[in-house]
Amino acid sequence: MDSFKLAMEDAINQLDTVTDYLYKQKIKMAYTKLNGVVVVLAGLIDQLYEMNRNSQLKDFDINEIAGKLTEALNAMEAGDNVLLADILKYEIADQLRLIQNSL
Repeated sequence: MDSFKLAMEDAINQLDTVTDYLYKQKIKMAYTKLNGVVVVLAGLIDQLYEMNRNSQLKDFDINEIAGKLTEALNAMEAGDNVLLADILKYEIADQLRLIQNSL
């Protein structure tokens, strides 16, 4: 469980870096960093689904974070980098922090 919490902390820190780049309009750097974060997030989401399935997560809707990831993808497709940054920072990273604090 400790390695999972550390992986979550790493993902949160990486998301913070991506959002900083997006807000500063350093788009190429942001997307380069985001490519790495996506791999980490995919692994975390798989673990969260498994934990949710085994009732290890309380008061957490796994579909909510999946929906936020879809919103982030839609913002990327629309080229709305500020919206993408907002979703990553205030929706996804915050959701990960809540999960991390509940473990």
